[in-house]
Amino acid sequence: DQGVQTVLTDFIDPKSNDYSIAVNKVKAAKPELVFYGGYYNEAGRFKKQLADAKVPAKFMSGDGALDPGFIVSSGAAGGEGAIITCPCKLATVDAGGPLGAFATKYKSVIGKDPGTYSSEGYDAANILINGVEAGNTSRAKLLKYVESLSPYDGLSKKIDFEANGNVKGGSVFVYEVKNGKLTELGTTTDLTK
Repeated sequence: DQGVQTVLTDFIDPKSNDYSIAVNKVKAAKPELVFYGGYYNEAGRFKKQLADAKVPAKFMSGDGALDPGFIVSSGAAGGEGAIITCPCKLATVDAGGPLGAFATKYKSVIGKDPGTYSSEGYDAANILINGVEAGNTSRAKLLKYVESLSPYDGLSKKIDFEANGNVKGGSVFVYEVKNGKLTELGTTTDLTK
């Protein structure tokens, strides 16, 4: 358990805009951290209502909250300091390099910023496109082609596959809302060294 003690488990109605019942329970429990497992709109509203109620606990969520919509629904000040984890590499213009160039081009073509798994989707599509272009047009040939990639130097990260097809050694990236923006802090491995 690594010294973690759960002091409260509760839920919110994602169709509601008023989470005061849950906020009051959290405030009374005085936790050091609130973890919300859900999507960005509700996570943002919940974080804002916790901030408005002056709940000092750190706020954390997973990949469902990793979206600029989290900041919109929490308000820049309400979302400040929130920690969000994801096994994905968020493509933003601020990232610079190839990831930043991808984000810029994506926005110019699609008309909005890339979503949570856009860079991974780009990598997956390119793996398959490269396989087909190399003449692997049957399912069996394409599968063999994908299995032979070890590792694939993708836009999001190096992708290496285990024998069973799972991604080998996937990283979990940690982001924090700083100055109204999602800012990458690093991977869980790097941050716990």
